[in-house]
Amino acid sequence: MKAPINVADAPNATASKRALTSMEAFTIKAQAPGGYIQLVTVPDYDKPNPNQGAGRVVGWGKLSDFDFQDQRNCN
Repeated sequence: MKAPINVADAPNATASKRALTSMEAFTIKAQAPGGYIQLVTVPDYDKPNPNQGAGRVVGWGKLSDFDFQDQRNCN
């Protein structure tokens, strides 16, 4: 990653934080005041059971720390 992204256990500045090291795709499950978003994993269609592990909560991050990519191959 170009810059470290921290994810927290709760949507506040005092919660314990850790660096996000995974290059997986995530989706936003919830938003909280202060610009926090809850990240969860999405299905991995390269695996035999794509939904195994989907929906796992990764943590809370700041929306401003992320770059968004347009969806591809969507009509």
